[in-house]
Amino acid sequence: MAGQNRLTGLTLALLLCGQVTLGASPSWSAPQTVAQHSRDAGLQRAAALNQQAFDLAQAGRYREAEPLYLEALAIRRERLGDRHLDVANSLNNLAELYRTQGRYGEAEILHREALAIYREQLGERHLNVAISLNNLALTYYAQGRYGEAATLFQAALEIRREQLGAHHPSVATGLNNLAGLYDTQGRYREAEPLYLEAVTIYREQLGDRHPNVANSLSNLAVLYRIQGRYDEAEPLHLEALDIRRERLGDRHPEVAASLNNLAELYRAQGRYGEAEPLQLEALDIRRERLGDRHPEVAQSLGNLALIYRAQGRYGEAEPLQLEALEIRRERLGDHHPDVAISLNNLASLYYVQGRYGEAETLFQQALEIYREQLGDGQGPVGDHRHPNVAIALNNLAELYRGWGKSAEAIHYLQAGLDIEEWYLDLNLATLANTQRQDYVATLLGTTDAALSLHLQSAPDRPDAAALALTTLLRRKGRILDAGVNSLQVLRQNLTPADQALLDAFTTVRQQLATLTFNPPNNLSLEQYQAELTRLETEANTLETSLARSSAAFRAETRPVDLVTVQAKLPTDSVLVEYIRYQPFDGTNTQNPWGNDRYAAYLLFPNGDIQAVDLGDAAAIDTATQAFIHLLQDPSTFLGEGIPKPMADTLTTLIFPLPQRSRPPADLPRQPTQPPPLRSPATRNRRTLFGGAIPNQLPQ
Repeated sequence: MAGQNRLTGLTLALLLCGQVTLGASPSWSAPQTVAQHSRDAGLQRAAALNQQAFDLAQAGRYREAEPLYLEALAIRRERLGDRHLDVANSLNNLAELYRTQGRYGEAEILHREALAIYREQLGERHLNVAISLNNLALTYYAQGRYGEAATLFQAALEIRREQLGAHHPSVATGLNNLAGLYDTQGRYREAEPLYLEAVTIYREQLGDRHPNVANSLSNLAVLYRIQGRYDEAEPLHLEALDIRRERLGDRHPEVAASLNNLAELYRAQGRYGEAEPLQLEALDIRRERLGDRHPEVAQSLGNLALIYRAQGRYGEAEPLQLEALEIRRERLGDHHPDVAISLNNLASLYYVQGRYGEAETLFQQALEIYREQLGDGQGPVGDHRHPNVAIALNNLAELYRGWGKSAEAIHYLQAGLDIEEWYLDLNLATLANTQRQDYVATLLGTTDAALSLHLQSAPDRPDAAALALTTLLRRKGRILDAGVNSLQVLRQNLTPADQALLDAFTTVRQQLATLTFNPPNNLSLEQYQAELTRLETEANTLETSLARSSAAFRAETRPVDLVTVQAKLPTDSVLVEYIRYQPFDGTNTQNPWGNDRYAAYLLFPNGDIQAVDLGDAAAIDTATQAFIHLLQDPSTFLGEGIPKPMADTLTTLIFPLPQRSRPPADLPRQPTQPPPLRSPATRNRRTLFGGAIPNQLPQ
């Protein structure tokens, strides 16, 4: 999900069948094959080979399993013909093995053939069809074909619920997989309840120490890290790692996945000394069990390089990033989102070394891939609403700022900030108060980027001033909103009729988000764009109706706009906004982050914007505290001092602005830490479940 997380190296398990997670092995029993061929020696051998291969794959010994699966498939084709269910089982198993090895093109062909046989022999609603749909979806997911994957995941989940009920472990698998897809697409508020439901079902049905519990715990922890909920993420990662070591052994690929994810959490917190040995261990396991050219090896290489880059160890980081990029291009093709991750991370490494021309080329290539694979491929910059697109835009903005190209920097940063604002609007509504605060905190880095661009690099550009002040006002509003459940408060102030309108508006917005993230593969581009337009029009109509009838809705949902704010100012007034920010200078590779400073922005009724850098924050805090101390003890003044009522009033009005809590990943403070060029939010590895089919029948 370069490092990867939400995206790179994803995997899953299965339904009634044994599960082979991407880099992990099967763990459940399998559906019954249609026929038992106890009197045919050849078929008995095929069954034994299939079981032996299944056991090897479950242990992570994939290369040893392949020739056994191939031999079993050949025997079954010869004895049973090409359309037999046992042939479909062998095709499925071999395809899953190829998927775990990153051989997605080969896996897709076999999964399609297996699915066709299952549908032909068993009908559309059989559990084996659900298994096959799920596994084909995993293959699409691994290739970044999210729209196709979502359709199949949803179909598989529907069959499982229909056939097994709502609390079967296979339903939990479907929930986990769909959540992993949503998580990858940045649809965090939709992903979390699905993960939580999956964990609950797994614990209830399989026990607290089952590997599937570890899988969903790990996925949930990745989601929490992306949202800045580090304290919630760490115990989940540690529990998942402990379960996997206990149940799978220390050298299993899923143990490597846990090590990778925990290392990424520590890197996000600036805990590099703890992150490095974990990532080295993960890399060693993956090379041993998956081979040197596996995409998950590329993931560990890229993530280890990020740790080195953060410590200023550029010479060690570059060959790792180059190797990761080469593996991904070889195994995934030139246009896979994971290739864009490697391009982005290599570009950021070149940027911190002052190699701007090389960095620009790679950043632009990464952005092009993200637009192509994660957006609709149409429209102006900023219309492709995916977190990785925002990261690529913001990184290009920082590159151009450091390069002295202010116009380009403002253009790209504006587009990136617009996407972030859209995500804030989508994700904040359903988070608890503390979770909302953590999520807003993950974006403080780009707030400082907008302020630094204006105050440090382009103080004379009105467009830079407008961007900085707009960002400041919007983010301040978000931080204030994070302290309350604004949607709940809004509902309490609406009439029943307006509440019904709000429900309809919320539903349409969710449909619009789903369609934006997950374009269906059965619509042409023209049909897709028409449906987007229809939903946007419907949402705008409902929003207009609500705004017309409800002052509370107008106040709650209106985005901050400088023209609107300006119009509210009396002619003889001025709006003053204070901010504590951390300036950034990317040309200073030894210490890019400066000490915290205070600044003030002034907006005049005629639209003019003026900004003043007030100076070092620590010095201002010291002086302010000293002044407050004097106000609290007026007798220390010469003469009669300040009357107590006035002193109390001044003490209330004059106070130091609070220190902000900053996530180290986005706002590093160490002298050797790199600038805020970010890796896409796919650095950790999600576990999605697919499955091979052993010979045993379900218990």
